[in-house]
Amino acid sequence: MSLEQMLVAMAAPLLAGGLHPNGAPQNGARPYGVYTNVVSPTHNTLSDGVPIQQDIVQIDVWADTYEGALTAGNTFAAAVQAADPAPADPLRAVLLESKEKNRGVTLHVKGGNIGMVVTGVDDQYVTGRSQTTSRIVVRIDRIDGVSAMF
Repeated sequence: MSLEQMLVAMAAPLLAGGLHPNGAPQNGARPYGVYTNVVSPTHNTLSDGVPIQQDIVQIDVWADTYEGALTAGNTFAAAVQAADPAPADPLRAVLLESKEKNRGVTLHVKGGNIGMVVTGVDDQYVTGRSQTTSRIVVRIDRIDGVSAMF
């Protein structure tokens, strides 16, 4: 599902007139939204040559009144933010991705390195295993950084 399709689907129950690219149909139901793709820079990362696509989208919401547009826009913005797949904690995101993909990470802890595959993450601890150790437990607040190559 593309970003545009996801936004249109999210807007359907919140904006009676829907969400439209670059303009809205004449005499449509209100409130409605108009989205514009402002910029989509492609970034090449590391040496693998795999690009990362980052879209910046502007969404304008229109209604019969300013207050109506503000209310509908804020409701839609809250829904988009709640559905944001980007985690607020990138360290935890890498740990969870290691667990999900069953791939190894290196934890950087107090000047040392611990290589492991994550088997569990909770509020205080990350657990894992390695080729030489069947169970590794590290307090999350002691981790200085995480590196991975997925």
